[in-house]
Amino acid sequence: MPKKKAPKATKKIKPSKKKHVGYGVIAGTVLAAGFILYLGFNNIKTNSITSFEECMSAGNPVMESYPRQCRAHGKTFVESLNEDSSLAIMQIDKSENGKYIHVDRGNYIINSLEKWNEILGQMDVKPDVNFDEKTVIAVVMGQKPTGGYSVSLRQLEVAKDKIQFLVEESMPSKNCTVTQVITNPYQIIAIKKTEKEISFIGNTITNDCSE
Repeated sequence: MPKKKAPKATKKIKPSKKKHVGYGVIAGTVLAAGFILYLGFNNIKTNSITSFEECMSAGNPVMESYPRQCRAHGKTFVESLNEDSSLAIMQIDKSENGKYIHVDRGNYIINSLEKWNEILGQMDVKPDVNFDEKTVIAVVMGQKPTGGYSVSLRQLEVAKDKIQFLVEESMPSKNCTVTQVITNPYQIIAIKKTEKEISFIGNTITNDCSE
């Protein structure tokens, strides 16, 4: 019988090193481009944050204070607990750069013209309010050596027997350019007349002036 011929061995083709290098360059370029796009998107997303809810949704750290605070891109956003328009907040006066009043640091609740004159009588501004219908609230930050400081009063909670406000004080960092003048930031508002207990929660933030 004729002998069967053994099948020829298949020659293995080694992949080219040049192809490996080419694939590696392409993969690296794709990863780098993806990372740059991610950073760009994340930066746009961060810069567009304007509230506590947006800050928290973006995955930024939340401080378990009361109220809670979230920090992103050098800014601090405070959680609004319970806004209630029934207070009908009316702005009376707020300090501007260079404006100064000789009033000690404190949170003041004023229910009469006599009390206004006792606490804020030396101010140029006179209250255009009816104290039978309105309660005046003034927050004074106290004397500061320069400009760049501010204080804001914001309603947090209105319950059956109490009203709570957030007093947010802002101070400049070393990066800020400020006016070299003594200041005493303040804000004065009026709300619907109330006999409820009024309390205040303080919060201090530092403005890094990076933008």
